[in-house]
Amino acid sequence: MPLMPSPTSCRASLPVSPQLSECQFAALGRLLCLLGTGEDAAALSFTAIASEVRAHKAASALAVIAREEQAHGTWVDVIAQQFPNPVGARPVIQASRRLHVAIGRRSVAERLAGVAALDSAACILFSRLLRPRAPLALCANVAAVLHRIHQDESRHVVIASRLAANECLAGRLRDRAQDVRSQLAEVLELVADDFEALAVDPAALLNAVRVLPAGLFAA
Repeated sequence: MPLMPSPTSCRASLPVSPQLSECQFAALGRLLCLLGTGEDAAALSFTAIASEVRAHKAASALAVIAREEQAHGTWVDVIAQQFPNPVGARPVIQASRRLHVAIGRRSVAERLAGVAALDSAACILFSRLLRPRAPLALCANVAAVLHRIHQDESRHVVIASRLAANECLAGRLRDRAQDVRSQLAEVLELVADDFEALAVDPAALLNAVRVLPAGLFAA
C-alpha cells in the first residue's frame, strides 16, 4: 500500500484551484466541514470498537482503520484551512454529530454496521464529486487527497461489514444500516444546494444514499 501523505505535504500542495467559482468555493468549504466531522467521528468509533471486540486479529484491523480515519480527518482539516469559515455549516455539522452519537449507542455489531453504511455512502459521494470533468476534479491537488480517502474508505467498508456479519444476523444488520443511511440522507439534504453547485444532482445522490448495496453484510 502506498504511504499516506503527511499533513505537511498536503499543505504544500494547496491552495485550491482558482477555477472554482465563488459559489463552488463556498459549497466545497461546507462539504469539507461535513466530511471532516465524519472522519473524526469515524476515528473515535473504530478506536472504541477495537477496544471491545474479542478477537485480536479483528481488534488490530480496526485499530489500523482508526488510525487511517484519524489521518483522513487531518488531511481534510488541512484543506479546509484554505477556506474562510463557511456560512451555514453549523446546522449540518450538528446534525452529523447527532447521527454519529446515535450510532455509538448500539452494540458492537450494530456500530460496525452503522460505520459500514456511512463509509459505503461516503464512497458514493466521492465517486460523484470526483468524476472526470466535474468542478472538484479540476482541483487536482485536493482531488488527489480525496481520491486516496475514497480508496481507504472502500477497504474499510469491506472489513467492517465482514466483521459485523460475523457478530450478528445479516437481516438485523441491514435494518440498522438502512436506518443509518436514511438518517444520513436527511443530513445531506441540508447541503443539497452545495452538491448542485459542484455539478452533482442532489436528488439522484440522495436516492443512491438511501439504497444499501446488495451483499453488504455477506459473511
